[in-house]
This record gives sequence, structure tokens and C-alpha cells, in this order.
Amino acid sequence: MDFRTVITATLITWLFVFSAQLRASPWMEVGDSQLRHHITVLADAGIITVPINTWPLMWSGVINDVKRGERRRNLTAGQQRSLSYVRNAFIQHTKPSRTSVSLSVSERPNQLRGFNSVPREEAELSLSYAAIHGGTAYKLQTTYTGDPADGENVRFDGSYAALLFGNWAAAAGAIDRWWGPSRQNALVLSNNARPVPGIFLQRNNSLPFESPLLSWLGPWNLVMFAGQLESDREISHAKLLGARMSFRPASWLELGGSRAAQWGGDGRPEDSSSFVDMVTGNDNNGDNGINSNNEPSNQIAGIDWRATASGNQISVEHYGELVGEDNAGVMPSRLIATFGLGAQMPIASNDVRVYLEFTDTLTRRFYKSGQINYAYEHGTYKSGYRYKDRNMAATIDNDSKSTSLGVEVFTETGATWQVVLSKLNFNSDGTNKATGVTPLAWRTGDGWQGKLNYLENWRDWSFSYGLYYQGGDFELRNMGKDTAGAEFSVTLGF
Repeated sequence: MDFRTVITATLITWLFVFSAQLRASPWMEVGDSQLRHHITVLADAGIITVPINTWPLMWSGVINDVKRGERRRNLTAGQQRSLSYVRNAFIQHTKPSRTSVSLSVSERPNQLRGFNSVPREEAELSLSYAAIHGGTAYKLQTTYTGDPADGENVRFDGSYAALLFGNWAAAAGAIDRWWGPSRQNALVLSNNARPVPGIFLQRNNSLPFESPLLSWLGPWNLVMFAGQLESDREISHAKLLGARMSFRPASWLELGGSRAAQWGGDGRPEDSSSFVDMVTGNDNNGDNGINSNNEPSNQIAGIDWRATASGNQISVEHYGELVGEDNAGVMPSRLIATFGLGAQMPIASNDVRVYLEFTDTLTRRFYKSGQINYAYEHGTYKSGYRYKDRNMAATIDNDSKSTSLGVEVFTETGATWQVVLSKLNFNSDGTNKATGVTPLAWRTGDGWQGKLNYLENWRDWSFSYGLYYQGGDFELRNMGKDTAGAEFSVTLGF
């Protein structure tokens, strides 16, 4: 089954059927760190009650909470500012239609990406048109890149067609995802790689269960998707399948569970039996009759959490993610992890967020000195958990560590300053198992990277400026040692 044919046919059909019913976007896209900050402020205050750690994040539940929050009394200046920011963003993104033009230039694009949307190539020019009306929505985005690393000058990343029915949104397209509460490395899905084209189904409004048996879960969200990977890999046209559920049983706690699998592809079984084996976790070579000929999939799964405490205008957070590269029965094993601590507080007339985030992608780090070349790798799907050379999850890729200190200042005028200092260790054993891809780091190395970003919105314009410098004995793909880089982006939306 060729998913690209299905995706293209679905997209074209929906565009023709719904082209006469126009408005803009039913969800918030990955990469807007300013909007994410203000959403988080309101969630920590108990104003936004829906889960907020699955991106794209649907507007429906968020804006209902914002409207109720605007009637609350005794709001702090920061909470009022966040309410205003989110409300204005909703108005901008749900106009009858929205056109945007974006230009990005970069001197040595940074290979380490966090949640922020930053240029992938040295030059990018994008034009998009989005519309929504009633139960239909679409976005057509075309990007032209200069001298791209993957050779694709024209891209349609960010395009989709969606149908809203009941409390669900079904869509086809290629959109970025970020699963989990982290800011620098998401361990199951992130925007590190280009988006995989596919189809997906997502809950529109995270309403709680009505059943007393399940109502304790609080507001909950569910998303499922199926996509197709590229042909230029060890197993051509392998499918990428994934699902995530998140819920908020209390205003101070959000929990999530994620699972993704590479399945099928040229020369691999794609029948119902192999699909059932994948879903039930019966996919380990050597177990229950599974061998290299019928091994159905390469899976990754895990849990994440974010817990907060607020008082006297200060909010503190602890978050984390534990992800397994294999199954011990029905539970993930051979874990990799992310842990974070953070605080948000007013200083002068500004909102300031500080966080410390640690990520380790060497499995069994504290057991027999770790298990090399296991995370994001596979004996059958030998290109690993990657798309067009990039890891689809952690930006540091496998067998690596990152400790990041981040400071974000959100001024009362709407501008944002971001500083991130990261201590890094790459490719701890100095080897590369994957075939058919260019590794992030050819050999082991230690060092650091510092990033400075400035973001500002003015009327219909958005500006982003970035600088970075990295030093140490590591050498990343297309960057070299002791490398500095700069980037600039401008977007006009109307």
C-alpha cells in the first residue's frame, strides 16, 4: 500500500470539495515558543484546563478556557498579558482566511533544534494560504530552499486538508509534531526532522469522560497518525505509525503516553498478522516465532509528565519523559530519558522563565555502562528512527547527552529574548550503526553550545534573529568544530 498516493488523493479531494467554504487554522502549530509560554502560564494558573503537551495543540478547548478565564477576578498582570496574547493569536489564526510570506536566511544552519521554529537550510522562501469554515480547513504551503541538504528545493511541508466532525479532526498532510513537555529534546516525536506526510485523527476538544469510572482522568486528548517514509533508505517506503494520549487528572499535573512504530515497507510483511503483532508488541526477534523474515516493526514507546506548583506569582515545574526502545512483556525497557526543572516569575514588568533540562539517549546508562547503538537503531530497519537523515525525535540523536540551561524573557511590549547554554556529549562510543543516512556526529566528542534568539511581533510582521556558537572536540554534520552561525527570519501574515 502506497501511503503517499492515499495522502495525495485525500488532500486533493478535500481541497476541491471544501474550496468554497473558507477560513484559517483549527490548531496551533509547533515552533511558536511565545504562544507556548503564554499557554503554559494560563495552564499553571488553572485557567486553561486541557492538556497542553501535545503539539499541534487544538484551539477549541484552549479558547473556551480563555473566554472563561477573562471573567475571573484577581488575575496577575502576567496572567492578563497571557490571556490577551492567546486571545489575539486566536483571532489572527482563525480569520476567514490567512496568507503568509516568510523569508529565512542562515549562515551554517544549527543542527540542534529545540521547540523553536528555526531555518533548516541557508535560504528559505515560503508562501502559504490557510482557510477554515465550519467543519473544514486546509493550508497550502510551498517553500523554496537554496542548496538544500536533502536535494529537495521545493517542499510542501506544513500543508494539510482537514475535516472536523463531532469532536474529532481528521486530516491529511505533512505537519510538524512535538510530543511531551520538554523544550530541547522530545524523545518520541519532535520537529527535528522534516514532517512525514501522512493522515491523522485527533480529538478536537479535550472534554473529560462523562462516565464516573473514567471522569477522574480529567480533560484528555488522543491523536493517531499513519505516514510513509522516504524511498531512499534501507527499507524503502516504510510506514510510520503513532499514537499519543494525554490527560490532566489535576490542575497541577499532566500525564502522557506515546508510541510510534516503523512498519512494513519494501520487502517487509504488511498483512493483518504483522499489524496485530506490531500492536500487541510481539515484534522482538527470537521471541514467539519472530525472526528476521517476519519481524513486523521497530517500536519506541514511553510516558511523560509535568507537575507544577504555584504561589505568590511564581510557578515551578518538574517534567520528564521515559522512553523504551524495546518491550519487556507489555512494558517498554532499555530506557532513555529527559528530566527538567523550571520556574516562571515576574521580574520588573517582564515574565521570566528559567529551566534546566537533561537528556540521555544511551540506553541502560547506569546498567553495565550502557548499551551502545541501540536507541533509535534497529537490526532490520537499518536506517533507524530517522527521516531524510535526521532523527525524528531527540535532536542529539543516539548515545548522547545534553544538559541545557535556558532563560526566556517575555517583555511587556511583546518581544522575547531566549538564551540557552548546553553541555553536550555526542556518540559515546564513536561508531555509527545506521546505514543509508548521514550521522549527526561521526565520532565521539564533548563540548558546549550557546544560543541567543530575539523574537518580536509588529502588527502583521514577525521577526526572529538568532546567533549560536559551539566549541569542543565534537564535529556535527555540515558544521565542523568551533562553529558560529547566525539566522534571520521575517514573516508577513494577513
